[in-house]
Amino acid sequence: AMQPERGAIPLGPLFARLAADFAPQAATRGLALRVVPTQWSVDSDPVLLERILRNLLANALRYTRSGGVVLGTRRSGATLRIDVVDTGIGIGPSDRERIFDEFVQVGTGARHDAGRGMGLGLSIVRRLCALLDHPLALASNPGRGSRFSVTLPRVAQHRRRPQAPTRE
Repeated sequence: AMQPERGAIPLGPLFARLAADFAPQAATRGLALRVVPTQWSVDSDPVLLERILRNLLANALRYTRSGGVVLGTRRSGATLRIDVVDTGIGIGPSDRERIFDEFVQVGTGARHDAGRGMGLGLSIVRRLCALLDHPLALASNPGRGSRFSVTLPRVAQHRRRPQAPTRE
């Protein structure tokens, strides 16, 4: 029922907004939040892409006890990979597929935040990525952290040329 409204999205302002919104939560938890500035633009739906990144950042901060979280990009040909990397609890091989199911949370007990969500964030991320045709990938090491990656079409950079002064 949802129809994406795709267009060119400059990531710089989006990343700055996410950094401002998540910095207090990271600071309260004693974590470092690093958002790598970028000038790239991607082809996506701005509302849905922001929802994807907010869910990934919220999870990364929720399941990281020490260290921090990084939001950054990697360019590869005509695509750009957005990474959310954490030094959190990590995800074991047997749980890597099921964490994307609704109402699933891996691990229990003191290792997790008492205020954790309902287990919907990653299922929403997967559905939105599928809707937008943005491949989603996970790399993780239990006890060392995780990297969630979303690959998007990169929009060509149009650099403005300085205008020569005009003579009147």
